[in-house]
Amino acid sequence: MPVEPKTAPVPKTTAVLVLNNREAAHGIQLAGEKGAGGVIRPGPLLQLVPGWNIVDAVQWEAAKKNSMVQVYMRERIAASKAPEQNPECVGKRMLVEGPVVDPSDPLGGMEQEKAVEIVGEIFVVKRLRHLLETEKRPVVAQALRDQLAAVDKNPGTKARGI
Repeated sequence: MPVEPKTAPVPKTTAVLVLNNREAAHGIQLAGEKGAGGVIRPGPLLQLVPGWNIVDAVQWEAAKKNSMVQVYMRERIAASKAPEQNPECVGKRMLVEGPVVDPSDPLGGMEQEKAVEIVGEIFVVKRLRHLLETEKRPVVAQALRDQLAAVDKNPGTKARGI
């Protein structure tokens, strides 16, 4: 009788919720590896759109080593007369590290009130739709539907259609 080869269990991946309080996306180039001839190839580009982002925990740890990310996590948004500035964001940190979550169900492990609060700061249509497919709590599901409607209704909403 053939024996099945033993395989290592697949490690459970984790993600981190990261809040981008700015009105623009942040692109963070992660460190790469040295290739043939000592040439350093760039690592992946981590894009943080305005609002909450679900980021692979390993990539986030690498990103936090970037000096600009450290500045964005420490510095607060200054008041500006720029027309695109959201006055509600003045005084908030540019990037905020949130809780560690299960990427397959990012809202599942948190209190209902916190989940609803986070939903109000997600502006990516695909992400909202995915979360709605997996959400079982009626109140959070309704918040997701309301946020989808708000993003769909306002063509100027951040990251609409992504």
